[in-house]
Amino acid sequence: MLLEAGDVIPVDGVYIDGHNVSCDESSATGESDLIKKVPAAAVMQGIREGNTNIKKLDPFLISGARILDGVGTFLVTAVGQNSSH
Repeated sequence: MLLEAGDVIPVDGVYIDGHNVSCDESSATGESDLIKKVPAAAVMQGIREGNTNIKKLDPFLISGARILDGVGTFLVTAVGQNSSH
């Protein structure tokens, strides 16, 4: 699926590719911090290279999150009652 600033994500998914994607997940998680998303391939590369700061790399998009900045594509992993929101 495509995503851009202003979208509310209706499904769960994994961020594949894009530019400067960040979102507000407060409706789903209660956290008010802006979450910067990292493409899944970059996360995998960090794991392979032994990146010790891997917890900061987040490729997951959860239903109910609002895209605040950027554009990109993501792979849908869960919909409806199977999604997290």
